[in-house]
Amino acid sequence: MNYRFFLTDRKTGEKTEISEPVKFDGFVPVIKRGSYYGMTPDQSDSEIEFDREAGYALLKAAYEKYGVDAEIDFLCEYTCDDRTWEEYYSGQIDFAALYEERYRNWCRVASSVMANDIRITFLEKREDEIDLDLLTSRGGEALKKYGNLGQEISLPAKTIKIISEAVQENVNEDETPQTITLYRESGEQLMSTCSNITMTGASFKSILHLRLNSAKYSEAGTVETGSVSLPINEDFSNPIMSADASEMSLSNVSVEVNISGKISYEYGECGYIRILKAPDIMVIIGDEVYNNVGSFTGGECGDDMEFSINKSVNMSSFKGEIEIKMDLMAWVGEIYDFSEPCPEYFPSREAELIIDSGSYVRLTADSQYPATPAKTYLIHESLSRIAEHLTDGKLTVKSDFYGRTDSEIHYTGQDGKASLRAITNGYLIRRAVMTDGSTPKMFVSWKKLFESLQAIDNVGFCFEEGGIIRVEPMEYFYKDDVVMTCNDINEHTIKFDTDRNIRSVKTGYKKWLSEEYNSIDGFHTTREYHTQVEKGKNAKEYFSTLIADGYAIEATRRRQIADGSKDWQYDNDLFIIDLKRDNGKFEVNTGATDTSGTLIDPDTIYNARLSPARMAMRHFAGMTAATPPVYPRVLRFGASEGYATAKMKAEGNWVIEKNSIVENQDISESDFTDAGDLLLDESPNLMTFKYPIKPYEFRHIRKNPYGLVDADGLLGWIKELEWDTGKGTASFTLTLKRVKTKN
Repeated sequence: MNYRFFLTDRKTGEKTEISEPVKFDGFVPVIKRGSYYGMTPDQSDSEIEFDREAGYALLKAAYEKYGVDAEIDFLCEYTCDDRTWEEYYSGQIDFAALYEERYRNWCRVASSVMANDIRITFLEKREDEIDLDLLTSRGGEALKKYGNLGQEISLPAKTIKIISEAVQENVNEDETPQTITLYRESGEQLMSTCSNITMTGASFKSILHLRLNSAKYSEAGTVETGSVSLPINEDFSNPIMSADASEMSLSNVSVEVNISGKISYEYGECGYIRILKAPDIMVIIGDEVYNNVGSFTGGECGDDMEFSINKSVNMSSFKGEIEIKMDLMAWVGEIYDFSEPCPEYFPSREAELIIDSGSYVRLTADSQYPATPAKTYLIHESLSRIAEHLTDGKLTVKSDFYGRTDSEIHYTGQDGKASLRAITNGYLIRRAVMTDGSTPKMFVSWKKLFESLQAIDNVGFCFEEGGIIRVEPMEYFYKDDVVMTCNDINEHTIKFDTDRNIRSVKTGYKKWLSEEYNSIDGFHTTREYHTQVEKGKNAKEYFSTLIADGYAIEATRRRQIADGSKDWQYDNDLFIIDLKRDNGKFEVNTGATDTSGTLIDPDTIYNARLSPARMAMRHFAGMTAATPPVYPRVLRFGASEGYATAKMKAEGNWVIEKNSIVENQDISESDFTDAGDLLLDESPNLMTFKYPIKPYEFRHIRKNPYGLVDADGLLGWIKELEWDTGKGTASFTLTLKRVKTKN
């Protein structure tokens, strides 16, 4: 067998034949699985050396001009008849590993060789964030516009249980009391003209208003009622509910008023103040008026006037304000001689108005805010656009899992199981506008998006011919077809794969709404499960940085009007939203079946199919692979953050659960709808052996690395393969399948 070698400069296209590199007979390329289930582009830890001749000069010149960005391809061909040449191995010089050695009149450069295509460029840049709306790649190439990037979709209401209240905190006796100014209008009548009761606490100013009305006694002898704003300090308002009350729909409303206090009058030169007319106390809730809901005592001959207001009302719906009215009328009398009238001029007097500590007005209700549009980006096109941007359009994404019949790149024959998903960010949900008037950008990296999708769906990716990045569920990378048969192996070793020695599994989301208001049934939090392996050591984590929590989505939606100019904690975060098709349009897939009453409003919940328990189900096969045969394959629930007792069955085109599941239940084989979603049939054992392979067999495995290898009747998937080009021998490491095909 004869060999020949070439170096090709990609930037110039010049191809140069060189002599055999030193140490090429010990060159060992490696194929192995990455953390993303797909095979990494093969790369060798071994070096080859180029002495002082054409190879040395070409590599040195390229490095001096372009540094680590130099692109030189390496090719080795072989022939058995000196007429027909075939590829033996090809790759790209790794200039980051290049070094030069000199010794007197002798010098050389040495480097390792890695895969010689755009895959390396993509992997090196996958942490870079890109703008999904850009129509030019990083290198300036024009990119096709995808209508499903930046498409507006209506985000429907998510019901929130609100508790809106104003509470009088402890009164400090050392503080200056609040006052009502009393003055003479005509005759001997006085009236209260203003008041300023401050009740502090979390309150929704757009829904809850208190008013104290003062009475005027006119010269004509009639009583006029004037309205004076009273109760809630403007500094205290719950920002979640800062949108206009008129925009909010409330149902299952309960209003409770419990206020008590006193009005203490000062004595004056002329006389004392007395209540002329028993006050009329009423509570107005929306359009409903409730009279005589309180009582007054005292107020005679200078005594303090104490009052108490108590009313509870339940109603099916509500819009408007809550008002509390007190109509007061007072007069002044002489202290010593009632027969003498007061002077015509009567100076202003002040009365102390004190609200008792613990007084409150409370409204509880289910609230809904009208649907609002938001720019969204479908998953398939988003993944492809990132790849296209990073590689100047040389790589695109294909996926039967995320692809759709109307995908704008590599459409599929039917909608994939997870194809109806979109991402957006907080700015876009609340329709914020930047300071310069521009629309906020949608930035995302491959690493951030893919790793979150891997946590949610247990997907991987690999590189295929034709410039394809293939994104599919885990089982795609463990096929059942046999790609190579190795008979009469001299020696092999079978041992336990320590990576499979799993003790616990954590799933869920890194962010959810846990503050500001009642997210009491928000279940997109975290879960922890334990395997049946008592001596397990490894702890696995599958957390998504995408936010799926419906409360976080709703809180962000409700900020788009009143707080559009203020920063919000989720502005720069990415959200994921489960969709459905309706008459050809994409709509949010809300709702789930909850027959146990574990959710406030099951018809309006977001992302039921993306719950942490269902995430754990998608990772079930790999996490339970080491379960001893004497035990059932089960993930035992261990712990959670937030709400974990939601019991529901999701709705949509891919529901993994057979029946309703509880977020804090154990997960077993009987919980799955489709056995194909359940088990991958991996064993926890690795088989290692050496076996001679020819160049065409190595190339065949490079192109088809996900099928089974039949090793003397034992079937297994390649975990790692090292090919010693000098010896023509490959070292296999296989993850064995559970079933043995022959004795």
